[in-house]
Amino acid sequence: MVILLFFTICLSSPCVGFAAINVDGLLDESEWGEAQSFRDFVVIDPLTLATPRIPTEARLISLPEGLAVAFICEQPPEETRTSTITSRDAGSFDSDYVSLMIDFDGTAEIAYEFSVSVAGSYRDGTITNENSTSYNWDGLWQHAVYEEPQRWTVELLLPWSIVAMREGDRDTRQIAICFQRVLNSRNERFAYPEANTTRNTFISDFAKIEVPRYSVHEFDVWPYLTVLSDLVNDSITGKAGLDLFWKPSGRFQLSATMNPDFGQVESDDLVIDFSATETKFNEKRPFFTENQAIFSSYLVRGQVFYTRRIGGPNDKDHGKSDIEAALKIIGSTGSINYGVFAAQEADEDGRNFYAGRVVFPSDNWSLGASSTYT
Repeated sequence: MVILLFFTICLSSPCVGFAAINVDGLLDESEWGEAQSFRDFVVIDPLTLATPRIPTEARLISLPEGLAVAFICEQPPEETRTSTITSRDAGSFDSDYVSLMIDFDGTAEIAYEFSVSVAGSYRDGTITNENSTSYNWDGLWQHAVYEEPQRWTVELLLPWSIVAMREGDRDTRQIAICFQRVLNSRNERFAYPEANTTRNTFISDFAKIEVPRYSVHEFDVWPYLTVLSDLVNDSITGKAGLDLFWKPSGRFQLSATMNPDFGQVESDDLVIDFSATETKFNEKRPFFTENQAIFSSYLVRGQVFYTRRIGGPNDKDHGKSDIEAALKIIGSTGSINYGVFAAQEADEDGRNFYAGRVVFPSDNWSLGASSTYT
């Protein structure tokens, strides 16, 4: 067992390297001088499309380790700076903040939001069906804020492994982006370009830009071991498992987990419901939120694939079921996007869950199919 854990840890140890961008919010690296710059922000809330009273600049540069984005927010002392700390994925920051919305494929099929407040709070989510936002998705990315008397700056680094995306055949990749800034004290929102979430063409209105394309190869293993000592019953129990992530290319990625432990996940709010309708809870477990958008269907009410039932009450005595293993594969081939999911619960009362989806997107329409089995 010890040898197996040692071997697993060696596999999971990344190669030693240094990123070109140190994400500290200072923007003191020379690479930022070569970044694409975006200054033509307009006021979209209220929808006047006027030039903002205080300037904002966004910078973007494509690096081998990921997409680096910076915001330079001019804000002199006479402009009230609201700084409220909130939990991750809070629906309202109640603070000054900036947002990056990015469509990695430039197809207007799905975009991702990355928001950071001046207090350092952050959230991430997906935007589908042009302007339907969900914060169930969580990604692994870096961010930092640096405050000065006259301005505050934000740095973001999005690794190329954060989502499955098309690789393309050229040396460049076309993406679509939208930068936004919120001035909380005046309830104003600035944006570049003039894309507004109230429009039915929000993602389609993103600015199309070309960035250098980099190929990503990633293999990570995260093992864990927990030991619980019960002093009352004089017993010791242990639990071990691992998470695996493999991305040989931008077109394919595999995530797997064995005997996962979700003890660090935020608890659900207490809900008292006397109706016959099942109470729906948002998914908070990392394995079921990361890169899950392919399985979402927004042409029907509700969810075809509701992952909260996995590892939930079983069918026999409604006791909790542990997850023994789960596998998720996401990729694209040609013009087709696909996703495959499988999960197995432990014990004889445990269930098996399967889901699959395939989507063929076009410029003005898309065709897809979903299938689930329990």
